[in-house]
Amino acid sequence: MKNKLTVIALKSKTLKTLTNYFKETLSDYLEVIGYLDHEYVPEMDDSQVVVLSGEKVWRELGDKLKNKQCFSSERELDYRNLNQLTMIKPFTNVYVVTDDQEGAINATDSLRKLDINQLNYIPFYPGADILEGVHTAVTLGEMQYVPNTVQVKIDLGTRIPSISAIIDICNVFHIPPQVINAISNSYMSNHIQLLKMNHMHLQSIHDTEQVVRSVFNNSKDGMCLIDHNGLVKTVSTTFLGMLKLGDDNIIGCDIAELLESSDVSQTFEDFLYEPVVIKNREGREILINTTEMNLSNNKAILIYSSYTSDINAMEVIIRKNKDHKLNKERYDFSSYLTRDNETLEMIEKTKRLALNESTILIQGESGTGKEILAQSIHNASTRRNQPFVPVNFAGMQSNLLESELFGYVDGAFTGAVKGGSKGLFEMAHKGTIFFDEIGDAPMSFQVRLLRVLQEQEIRRIGDSKRIPIDVRVIAATNKDLFSMVKNNEFREDLFYRICVIPINTVPVRERPSDILYIMNYFIKKQMNDNQMTVQHFCSNDVIKFFESYKWTGNVREIINVVTYMIAMKSVHKITLIDLPKYMFKGDSIVVETLSLHEHAILSIVKNTPKIGRKNIANRLKSNDMDMSEGKIRTYLKNLSELQLIKINNTRGGCVITNHGELLLNKINN
Repeated sequence: MKNKLTVIALKSKTLKTLTNYFKETLSDYLEVIGYLDHEYVPEMDDSQVVVLSGEKVWRELGDKLKNKQCFSSERELDYRNLNQLTMIKPFTNVYVVTDDQEGAINATDSLRKLDINQLNYIPFYPGADILEGVHTAVTLGEMQYVPNTVQVKIDLGTRIPSISAIIDICNVFHIPPQVINAISNSYMSNHIQLLKMNHMHLQSIHDTEQVVRSVFNNSKDGMCLIDHNGLVKTVSTTFLGMLKLGDDNIIGCDIAELLESSDVSQTFEDFLYEPVVIKNREGREILINTTEMNLSNNKAILIYSSYTSDINAMEVIIRKNKDHKLNKERYDFSSYLTRDNETLEMIEKTKRLALNESTILIQGESGTGKEILAQSIHNASTRRNQPFVPVNFAGMQSNLLESELFGYVDGAFTGAVKGGSKGLFEMAHKGTIFFDEIGDAPMSFQVRLLRVLQEQEIRRIGDSKRIPIDVRVIAATNKDLFSMVKNNEFREDLFYRICVIPINTVPVRERPSDILYIMNYFIKKQMNDNQMTVQHFCSNDVIKFFESYKWTGNVREIINVVTYMIAMKSVHKITLIDLPKYMFKGDSIVVETLSLHEHAILSIVKNTPKIGRKNIANRLKSNDMDMSEGKIRTYLKNLSELQLIKINNTRGGCVITNHGELLLNKINN
C-alpha cells in the first residue's frame, strides 16, 4: 500500500501544477491528494505529511495542521519553458502578468535575475496602468490577465516545486535515492538546454558569459564553464561553495590547479569521461558530471556538481548512464502533422499494423517523422504500457554496442560496474525496442543482432547463461537498405528479418499542401499564440518561395526556418533577401528570386565593369528607377552573396562573375 501525500494550495492552477508534478515524479511510491485551502478538512485526511504551496496557506490553516508533518514547498520558475524568452528581441519592454501586485513584483524579480536578452520587465496585474508601446507579455499561468494591447503572449506556466522540496519529501518517505538522481538530472538537463538556447540566439548581440553566469547563479546545483584549454570562463557561487574554492575571482584560472588547491583527490581528467563522486574539505560527498558544448565553434566543457547526501554514489552513476537512454516523450498518431492524402493513407495503414506483432521497417528521409511513427505504433499497440527503448546506431560507438545492448556481468572487463548491468534488450522486455538508423549498424555486429532476433534471447558479456526476451522490433533508416545489400554493405538475412512490414514516409517536397500547414503549427507553438501565421511574418514572395522550395531537410528544416524567422521578426515583413542564403542554391531559384532592381543592377555591372554605386544610381535614374545609394549597397551585397558579382576594394567598383554572366544570359534568353 502506498504512503499518502497531501498537497494544499490557495489557487486551483497552483494546486493542479503541484499535484501533477508530484504524481509525475513520485507516483510509483506515493498516493498524492490535493485540496484547496478552503476545502480542506483535517478529519477527512489520513495522511501524515502535508505540502503547502506557500506561507499564506500555513497562516490560513496553521491550527488545523498541528498533528501533521508539514512542508512549505519552495517553488521556482519552470526551466522547461524558459527557452521561450530567448525568442524575444533584446531590450524589449515586457509585461510580467499575474493576478496580484505582489505576485507580479516577485515574478519580475525572478526573471530579472536571469538577465535573458536584457529584457525590460514591467510588473502587470489587474488595475495596473497600460503603458503605450508595450506589446509583449509573459505570465506564470495567468493568461487571462494579459491586456488586449499585447500582441506576443508567452505563458511560462505555474511555478514548479524546487529540487530541495522534492528531496525533502523523498527523505521523509525513504524513497530510493536513484529517484532523486533522476529528478536532479531532469532539472539539470533543462538548465543546460536553456544555456544552449541563450548562446544560440545571443552570441552575436549579447555577452554570453553574462547570460550563462546569471542562469548559473539561479540553479540549485553548482556549475562551472571552462574553455578547451581548461581555463574557467564563468562559475556559479554554488560551485565555489561546494568545492571550497573561495571567492569568485577565479575567472581565467586553470581548473586543474584549482581542484588541486581545494584538496580534491581526483584530477580534472577523471571527470571528463564518467560521473565521479568526490569529497570536499568538510567531508561532504559531491557528484561531478561534465558535458561537452560548442560555443562559437570552440569546444567548451560544462561541469556541474550536486551533493549526493545519503544517495548511494555508485547507484547514481549507474542510473545516470542508463536512464538518459529511455525516451521520455510520448507521441501518438495525432503528433504526425499532415493534411496530405498520401501521407494520411500511410498513417491509416500504420494504425492497422500497430496491433500486429510483426517487425516493422520505417524508411524515409531524415526529418520525415520516422521516430514519431515508431512511438505512435508502440503507444497504439498492446505493449503500450511497457517500455519503449530507442537505440540510435548512428550515435553509438561500435565498441560499446554489445555492452549497451546485451549488458554485462560483474568483472566482465576492466572498468565494469560492480554487480554488472542490464542491456537495452533487457530494459525493453515485454515492450518495444526501436533501432533508429539501422543502416549504420556495423557489419561485424549485424551477425550478433540477427541471432538475437531469431532466437529471442540474449547473453550478457562474460556470462554463459542465456536470458529469454520478449520484445517487438521497429527499425528505421534514411538509407536504401536494398541497395546496401546488393553492395555487400548490409546483411541480406538481417534485411529480410527486419523488413517484414515496410512503411515509407513521404518527404515534404512531395506534400505541398503540408508546407504552410506545418510552418503555421510551429509558428503558433513557438510564439505561444494561436492567431499567428506565416502571413504575419513574410511577404507574399516569400510565401510563394516556401511553397516551391524543395525542403531537403524536411520538417527539421521547416522548424529551423521558423525559428530563424521569429528571431528576425521586426516591424517589417521578411522578404526574400532576409532568408538564409543556403536556401538559394539552384540557378532556377535564384532567377525566380531576383527582383527587378537587382536584375537591372546586374545588367549595368555587366555592361560597365568596375562601376561604382554613384554611377549605378545615375544609370538607374536615367531608366526611371530612382534609388538611394544605401539601397543600392543592399542590393549589391545580396548579389555578391549569391556570387553573381564581385565587389572590389576602394575604387575597384563592381564586376560581374562568370556565374553572374551565365545567369544573366539565362534570364535574357
